[in-house]
Amino acid sequence: MVTVYLAPGGRSAARSHTGFLAEAKQDVTEPIQEKHKIWDSYWHDSRVQSTVAESSPEAEATLEAHWTEFFNELPNGAQILDLGCGNGAVGLIAARVSKATNKNFKIIGIDSAAIDPPKYVPKEELLKEIEFKGQTPMEVLPFENGQFDAVVSQYAIEFGDSRAPGEAVRVMRRGAKFCAITFAANTVPVVQSASKMRQSQFLITGTKLFDVATAVSQALHHIEKAPQEDGQPRDTKKYLQKFSDEVERTMAKFKHGDSEIVEAVITSLQHVFVIRKSTEINSQVNMIALMKKRIGSHVARLDAITRAALGDSGLLGFKRKLSDAGLMNVTHSQVIVEGVGVVGLKVTGTRQ
Repeated sequence: MVTVYLAPGGRSAARSHTGFLAEAKQDVTEPIQEKHKIWDSYWHDSRVQSTVAESSPEAEATLEAHWTEFFNELPNGAQILDLGCGNGAVGLIAARVSKATNKNFKIIGIDSAAIDPPKYVPKEELLKEIEFKGQTPMEVLPFENGQFDAVVSQYAIEFGDSRAPGEAVRVMRRGAKFCAITFAANTVPVVQSASKMRQSQFLITGTKLFDVATAVSQALHHIEKAPQEDGQPRDTKKYLQKFSDEVERTMAKFKHGDSEIVEAVITSLQHVFVIRKSTEINSQVNMIALMKKRIGSHVARLDAITRAALGDSGLLGFKRKLSDAGLMNVTHSQVIVEGVGVVGLKVTGTRQ
């Protein structure tokens, strides 16, 4: 469930420059989303990993090594529940372990978003081996008491309310293993999410980029489609300059700070002008409007990450709820990626 589309650095930053335009193209006919559905469109993309794992090969490798070790220790035929599964990053690792060791795991992933990983990530054939339940909140799980041998979560359970820990423990059988990797306050992913949120908010409230881009697209369409009577070349430069001026005003705000989100949006808006001669004006206007909508959803997701991240008191409360629900030996440790730093907290325990 988690994570941002433009994750910190690495590969996601490289793909981000076309990301907003690509999403705008694919969702031209989508209705405006409600805030509680901010993750739907995020998972209706071909991504498997989210946030931290998507941000760098080192982080992805560290997390994969952890989960591989965890699943290797489970018994044959284990039933595994993945809370806030997104497009199945953790479930895929379990499926690979199961296939490699002939352990025949039964893997179920639930998420409150309208997920359908086999549809949106068709290249991952093993996703078909996992049972996914979308629009299923972790606070009210549709499973029997003591059904699972393991309950896992990666950057997800911390987004649930106070009922989520108890529900996780309720569906675990005696001796079942619990493991969650969560966002942690003041760590690299959360600090960078806060920076990206500030950039995204500024794009919405502190600039006229989207309005100017719409006006420029309409103006270019008008002069390029109008009959040419004097044989003189059409003057489009003055309109494009209006957009360039707004870009300069926007970038001046970030001379001494991070600006990857801002640069990605500017690049995507500029590309609308590049493709204008092969794209209907209504489609151009829709793309720009949808980019703005996407930024609004992006702000909401980043805000959710910064709020969900566990600080000292939040971590103590989370561990206490797990213990009160019947989890024993509840411990936590930092998840550290060499060259990156602390990327979260690992919380583990065993069902009594």
